[in-house]
Amino acid sequence: MENRIDSVFYKILGHQLNEKREKLGYSFRYLSKITGISNAQLDDYFNGKYRIKKETYEIICKALEIEPKIVIQMNIG
Repeated sequence: MENRIDSVFYKILGHQLNEKREKLGYSFRYLSKITGISNAQLDDYFNGKYRIKKETYEIICKALEIEPKIVIQMNIG
């Protein structure tokens, strides 16, 4: 990723999605099956390696039974 803020944002987002996956007890294989997204692509998203398109994010959220909304909180200074 070109932009440092993007990189940090997508790593945090991916981590949060992965935590929810683990809490539900879903394997990557199962999540891949119900979303139609490959195991490798899910792994890349959850590790923050790639940006997640809005449509893909919504598919993952639906599978993980969470609202597809993002709240950003920043500490400056």
